Amino acid sequence: MKRQIYFLTLGLFISNFLMGQTPKIKVVLVGTFHFGATSDANSTKFPDLFSKNRQLQLDTIAHKISLLQPDKIFVENDPSRQNRLDSLFELYKINGLPDTIKFRSETYQLGFRMAKKANLKKVFAVDYPMELPFSELREAQQSIGSIPEDSLKKIIQNFPTFFQQPKPYDEKKFPQLSATTLRNYFLFINSKTYRYDLMYDYLQQPMTFKYFSKSVGIKYTSIWYERNLNIFNNILLNLSNQDKTIVILFGGAHTAVLRQYFENHQSFEIVELDTVFK
Repeated sequence: MKRQIYFLTLGLFISNFLMGQTPKIKVVLVGTFHFGATSDANSTKFPDLFSKNRQLQLDTIAHKISLLQPDKIFVENDPSRQNRLDSLFELYKINGLPDTIKFRSETYQLGFRMAKKANLKKVFAVDYPMELPFSELREAQQSIGSIPEDSLKKIIQNFPTFFQQPKPYDEKKFPQLSATTLRNYFLFINSKTYRYDLMYDYLQQPMTFKYFSKSVGIKYTSIWYERNLNIFNNILLNLSNQDKTIVILFGGAHTAVLRQYFENHQSFEIVELDTVFK
C-alpha cells in the first residue's frame, strides 16, 4: 500500500513539474470560407479575390498573424499532397504562382501568404477526408417531406424540448462578403455567434432525424467529429516540444469542432482572432 502511494505521489509530482515547466502552445484558429469552387452546400461567392483591394486585405491579415511568429501553419489539404504543396510553396516564395482559378484556394492565397511572411519553410497538410452520409440524409429528408403537414406538426410537438430549439441565429442578418472587408468577415466566421450556428447544423439538427430515421443523424454527427478528431491527431503528430505558436487554417465548420479538442487539452491555449486583428 505504501509503495502504491509512493508511486502515485511521484507520478503526480512529475506531472505537475512538467506542466509547470512546459508553456502551453498558443493556437490561432483561423476558420475560413473556401475561396475556390467547392461542393459545400453553402459556398461563399468571392469573385473579386484577385482585385487590388482584396489582395491588400489578405496581405494585412497575413501580416497580423505573422507578427505572432508562428512555428507551424496547418491547412485543409490531404497529407498525400504534401510534396506537391512544398513544391508550389517554393514557387510562391519567388512569385512563381500565377493568379488563376487553379491557385485561388485559401491554402495558396492565405496559408502560403502567412507562411512566407513568417519565414516558414512549409505549410502542413493535415486534413483527413471522410464521406458524410448525404445520400441517407436526403432519403430521410424525402421521407419527412412526404409526411402530411398536420402529422408532421404533431411529431415535432412531441419532441423533447432540446429537439424543438429553432436555429439560434437568423442567417439573413449574417454579413455578406461583398459588403464588408475580409477582416470583418473573418472575425464573423470565428465569432461565438457563427460557431453556435454551425454546431446547430452539425450537432443539434441532425439529432432530430432520430424521429424519422433510426441512425442517420447520429451517424452524420459522429463521422464529422471523427474526421475532425483525425485532423487534430494529424496536427499533434506534426508538433514538437519547441513549438510555441501554431496557426490552423481550416473551414469554419472544422475549427468549431477543433476548438473543442484544443480547449480540452492541457497543452494548448486558444488565441482569439479578434485580439490578433487589433
